[in-house]
Amino acid sequence: MRSTFMGLETARRALMAHQMGLETTAHNVANANTPGYTRQVVQLQATTPFSPPSWISPAIAGQIGTGVEVVAIQRMRDAFLDSQIRQETSSKGRWETQSELLSQIEL
Repeated sequence: MRSTFMGLETARRALMAHQMGLETTAHNVANANTPGYTRQVVQLQATTPFSPPSWISPAIAGQIGTGVEVVAIQRMRDAFLDSQIRQETSSKGRWETQSELLSQIEL
């Protein structure tokens, strides 16, 4: 049987994890109009359950959940678009340099 303190700890973990989610959402809303900003999401994961003492394997029925935790805050970006931006920025720099050199030759 679970103790009251274990229930309070599970509730505390849930509150802390969801508080982080609310803070991240507030951060996303505050920076929505910032150029170049990409939104962030909180990755949650269940914590390791408590198994009652047993001689059998730890993956038995009757495990007691211990809550949730924040694993990471992930930035939502498109890797393909990031690659394209880098490639085109590099190409732009090359053409600007070539244009500058050719304009110096014309003088």
